[in-house]
Amino acid sequence: MANNDSQSTSSGSLTSTVVSSSDRSSSQDWPLNSDKDDTLIPSPTDVDRTFFDGKATWQKFLCQAGKIPSGLWPANALDPYITLTDVPSMPEQLPRRDWLYGRPCWELPLDIAGRSCEDDDSHNNTARVHGYRVMFGLQTQEPIQCKICPDAASYSLGVGSEITSSLAILVMCWSYILSVRLLEMQGREVRFTMDRLWPDTSQRQSEHVIDLDLGGASPSLIRWLCAILSPKIGWRARDKGLLPPWATSLSTEVKLSIKTSTPAIEIGFPPSSSEATELLIELCRLFDLGAEATDASGLEPMAPFKASFLATLVLPFYNFMKLQPRLPRPHLTGAQRNGTFRSSHEQNIRAYSNDMRYFMTLSIHPPSIGSIIWSIFWQPDIDCNLVSPWLASVLDTLEPVIKQKRVEILVKTFLSRRPRVAIWWVALFLLGDMAILDWIRRYALKIEEKYAFGSLSPPDPMVSAWTGSKQSFLDFDKDSLYAELDGFVSRADLLRCRFDLKLQGSA
Repeated sequence: MANNDSQSTSSGSLTSTVVSSSDRSSSQDWPLNSDKDDTLIPSPTDVDRTFFDGKATWQKFLCQAGKIPSGLWPANALDPYITLTDVPSMPEQLPRRDWLYGRPCWELPLDIAGRSCEDDDSHNNTARVHGYRVMFGLQTQEPIQCKICPDAASYSLGVGSEITSSLAILVMCWSYILSVRLLEMQGREVRFTMDRLWPDTSQRQSEHVIDLDLGGASPSLIRWLCAILSPKIGWRARDKGLLPPWATSLSTEVKLSIKTSTPAIEIGFPPSSSEATELLIELCRLFDLGAEATDASGLEPMAPFKASFLATLVLPFYNFMKLQPRLPRPHLTGAQRNGTFRSSHEQNIRAYSNDMRYFMTLSIHPPSIGSIIWSIFWQPDIDCNLVSPWLASVLDTLEPVIKQKRVEILVKTFLSRRPRVAIWWVALFLLGDMAILDWIRRYALKIEEKYAFGSLSPPDPMVSAWTGSKQSFLDFDKDSLYAELDGFVSRADLLRCRFDLKLQGSA
């Protein structure tokens, strides 16, 4: 009950108490309200130490990034497989519905999990406990519109003309391969639609038209590109159902013209995902879309087929976060024979295709990618009440790079810090929306990416286990062994125990 110096109002089950001015003034003398007694308020010394330690840490990574020549990257740092430490694959057969549901399975000591668990191994004193339900989006209403833009972020990524001139075309290729693979897993057939480009055998040129010279290409490759490069998507599921989450089309603002030396040969059936993979290899071989060897020790250029594959994997994330794919103007004119596209590159493309179901798991679950990318700023030894000065040091160090839109230096700084995380930042910038730079600023100030949009930044122990990249203190083993019953338990171990006992909780 409220005393005489306060007023209480009640509405249903909601009750609030208004403290009088006299109580507010007297409360200042309460010992527990003194800042010096509040353990959650860090001291100025701790704040300064955290900020200057953060500055030194990020300045070191920034200096390392500045020493890497433009266009070159740490060897194997952009290998897509570094993200697949323990990522499970999508099932070979998928339901024909919007969502796929699943639960992670955790192995716990039997005394923590309890003996009521259905799946336990009494010999090893372990039990398997299911975690919270995870939703994977399998379908989308409309294809993602990709725009051809002069300000695409990939221009600032230092990837070279081999990538910028082919990225838009190759993203469309990978988009089809991923999409059709998912349809095949659902048991759904694909057909060509009436929307398509038509090959042009004339020699006319126009400055308002982007010419793609496919002289020497097979009829199957020409017909496939006529479908996937159409302003309106040139293929659909035969059942006229919804589209896979990677389905894309190029903006109608850009007119593409496919130049060939012979008239079109009609081909009735679109390629399967494996056939399309071989057509992609033919396209890369035709225009020599490999990566040149370099004399720089421990460094390598990014290959166009790899860059486009990484960009395509984040298409569902872009769609989920309302980002706009912005791709550089394609420029493929005349077959090339420089020998940069080698048999090893063909093997890489086929490997990506063969392991597509593993890449799908992360790609079609945007919260996974969200928890990964923002873990780039996590520092294990920073207490929760010192996160603000730590993030302030990050922004203070990176703000000049962000302001000047030096995307290449930014992602190389991230690569110097955490390669398994940074590869997703590279993918996001390859897909071209510079708004991501503003995300970094806002996250450092608000710990959220977009205004009034919620956040995908909270750490996820499931994703950490999948990728082998730690995101929070929950991913470490417990701090100590507690031999005495009356001993103090660290707060981190207490929270780890709570997590183990509530694996199906969401908070």
